[in-house]
Amino acid sequence: MHILDIIDKLILFLLSLTIYIQILGTTDILSLLIIVLAALTCAALLAYTNKAFFHHSIIFAYFLFCLWSPAALFFLPVIVYTWFFSYSHWLHLLTLILLSTAYPPYGLVTFFVLCSMTLVTALIKYRTYTISNQTIRYRSLEDHARELNYTLKHQHQELLKSQDSEIYHATLNERHRIAREIHDHVGHVLSRALLQIGAILAINKDTTLTEHLNALRVTLNQGMDNIRSSVHDLHDTSIDIEASIRKIIADFTFCPIHMDIHITSPMHQAIKFAVIAIVKESLNNIIKHSTATQVTLRLREHYAFYQLVISDNGHVTDVDLDQGIGLRNILERIEKLGGHLNIDTDNGFQLFITLPREEPTTHD
Repeated sequence: MHILDIIDKLILFLLSLTIYIQILGTTDILSLLIIVLAALTCAALLAYTNKAFFHHSIIFAYFLFCLWSPAALFFLPVIVYTWFFSYSHWLHLLTLILLSTAYPPYGLVTFFVLCSMTLVTALIKYRTYTISNQTIRYRSLEDHARELNYTLKHQHQELLKSQDSEIYHATLNERHRIAREIHDHVGHVLSRALLQIGAILAINKDTTLTEHLNALRVTLNQGMDNIRSSVHDLHDTSIDIEASIRKIIADFTFCPIHMDIHITSPMHQAIKFAVIAIVKESLNNIIKHSTATQVTLRLREHYAFYQLVISDNGHVTDVDLDQGIGLRNILERIEKLGGHLNIDTDNGFQLFITLPREEPTTHD
């Protein structure tokens, strides 16, 4: 029950009690107590449930009580307050008919007083009804605004992630394009130049030029090595770890696999190669040795480390790192990068791997 309804009923009860005492006095305390208890009991039962049939039954019972004791009409506002603006209007007419029964025992003035009290009840109920509806609408608008605000924030975050992802992939593609152009154009030009220098040295008969031609060939070789190194570096940094893992998973048809990758910052190439190799080796081990029907792969980026978890629901009897070549290779790669490997066989088979985020210094 709303707090305003309680306050309204308390006001109406005190008003009804005051008018009752002013008109009938307090000579019959027992009758007053019975009427008050009946009115409060019916008001409490009406507030107990919102079922229309139950309300109709209680109101009808109180109206019958009013026919037996017309003085109970003074507390009728407390009862009719509940169903004003809620139920059929014929109940209002029934109230007026019952109020007319007050005329013979108490007089015309009392009849008008009771009608006025019923009107006041309707006005009070209308005021509370309006406030309640406005409160409900306000809360609905507030919830809707909060939901829209949350949706806008979520969409804004998704937009920022999408923009960062597009920039990241565009950067990778541009690095890959530059590496390819250097390899296809500059690399081929230097290769032809080296072949030409070799041909000139083969047919050269002037010993004074041989030393200069050899020096030029050494310079071209150094330039060729530098270009190869730069091309390899650009190619390595252009590898998309998520796309690479998705490609591996696309070829994995042994059983369904669920992938969850969350990487937002560039990953060092050595860690990329290690992760790709570990994923390949793990999936190959599942194909060869596991009875799994479901595989889960999670790659997460944390503040100081990367977390790679590969698990399946297959049955495992024993794990020996000294005999398993695949697991030993995985362990060697992880230790070389300063990471850690934990194996759990309590529920299927799980590889829990952590790799440091900083640029690794290999451990020989």
